[in-house]
Amino acid sequence: MNTITTPPKSLNELIESIHAEMGKEGLENADVNKVQALLNSYDANIGDWERYALKNEAGGCKYTRNLVDAGNGKFNLMVLVWDPKVSSPIHDHTNSHCLVKILDGELTERLYENPSDINQPLDMIKESTFEGNQVTYMHDKLGLHSMTNERSSHSVSLHLYSPPFDTCKTFCPKTGLARSSGNCVFYSVAGERQHYMDAIRDHLRTPSRPKCHTKRNAV
Repeated sequence: MNTITTPPKSLNELIESIHAEMGKEGLENADVNKVQALLNSYDANIGDWERYALKNEAGGCKYTRNLVDAGNGKFNLMVLVWDPKVSSPIHDHTNSHCLVKILDGELTERLYENPSDINQPLDMIKESTFEGNQVTYMHDKLGLHSMTNERSSHSVSLHLYSPPFDTCKTFCPKTGLARSSGNCVFYSVAGERQHYMDAIRDHLRTPSRPKCHTKRNAV
């Protein structure tokens, strides 16, 4: 097990340590376990991350993505604010490494096998709940997953993706059919709200798509 001799004392120190560990190539050439140990060693302090935890109050948002650090193009670091009682779709990560640290509250992760046949329900193989300061790792080689905030209050999580990605695939749990997600957008960057989000508010409020088990969605 990797241990960190000098744990980062702040989020800024954690970011500096991640940059030093990742180098110019991201997690393709870095030690995933070492980066996970860095995230584990950081004792989350609301004074560090609160300025990044902006919440999109527009209707239609289950969780709000806030970019903390864009890395060097090989990774990015973001804070997600989760509404109460919401879940992400079941999704892949476009062959990106994904590390998630709980900053506040808790999230339940459900892990699914990659579908081998269409028109078959996805098989859930594991369910785990992560609480404050715990870290989980995900990659497409492990399967698909969803994340759920089952609390009646907000939860906040720190996500590292390497390499970054703009879209992924979401999967229907009843049929295993996949479709492409919309582009991932950020409500804020480095603690500053991105006002282009106002321009897509109407898009977020459009009627939902047909139920996945009644129509095959395009990938």
